[in-house]
Amino acid sequence: GVTVSSGDFGGKHMLVIFGFSACKYTCPTELGMASQLLSKLGDHADKLQVVFITVDPKNDTVAKLKEYHKSFDARIQMLTGEEADIKSLVENYKVYVGDKKAS
Repeated sequence: GVTVSSGDFGGKHMLVIFGFSACKYTCPTELGMASQLLSKLGDHADKLQVVFITVDPKNDTVAKLKEYHKSFDARIQMLTGEEADIKSLVENYKVYVGDKKAS
C-alpha cells in the first residue's frame, strides 16, 4: 500500500473518523453524518476531506473496506495499515477504542 499523511490532502480541513467495518451502530452513524455533511456543503465540500481509519486492520482488509465504503459518500477516504502504525496513530490522536463487540 501507499503511506498517507495529512499533507496528501492539499491543505483541506480534515474530519478524521476512527472505527471498523463490523461496528453496527456508532461507525455507520458517524459515516452517514459525514456523508450528509459533504452533501450539504455542496460546492464547498472540496475544502473538507473526510478520512475513515480502521482500528481493526486484521479484519478490515482493503477489499472489506471497499465493500463497506459503498454505503457512504465516495469522497470519504477509507484507510488501513499495519497494526503497529494504527496503534501509534490512535495513541497520538488520543482515541479511546472500546470493545469492538459492543459497538
